Amino acid sequence: LARNDIATVGRSSIEEGVAITGDLHPIESVEIRARIEGDLVGLFAREGQRVKAGDLLARFEASEQESNLASARADRTAAQSELATAQWNLEQTTELFRAGAVAERDFKMAEQGVVTAKARVAAAEARVRATMSLVNDTRVVAPTTGTISMRAVENGEHVARGAELFTL
Repeated sequence: LARNDIATVGRSSIEEGVAITGDLHPIESVEIRARIEGDLVGLFAREGQRVKAGDLLARFEASEQESNLASARADRTAAQSELATAQWNLEQTTELFRAGAVAERDFKMAEQGVVTAKARVAAAEARVRATMSLVNDTRVVAPTTGTISMRAVENGEHVARGAELFTL
């Protein structure tokens, strides 16, 4: 007998399988789209990369949105100052009206000044919230945990609003 004819017996597991061909598709697929139009200044995810919910995937150039936010905050501060002045004027006019030193028309105008100033503050607050939302939209984050299956953009590319960025 030759050496090739002799085998040593030992314990081992026997595995048997069937080769299968075809495409694998995930149970759930999420398309991540741009909420704003702009230039991409950073891409932080590649195809095949595993990401968690909230991970930063991409970033848009945000100087315009940040300038608008600074302007909105300044408008809010000015509106709050106008409101404080209008309230002070109303307090002074109320005292003078009770003493009979000013006409009712002046008292009503002071009341209207406070109402107008409050409306300006509310409008400024809404503008701050809206511009804050736009600043947040310059950061593209993963909505859920998964694997990046496709990256449809490249760094530095100008992207239209609603354009597909990633498939997760």
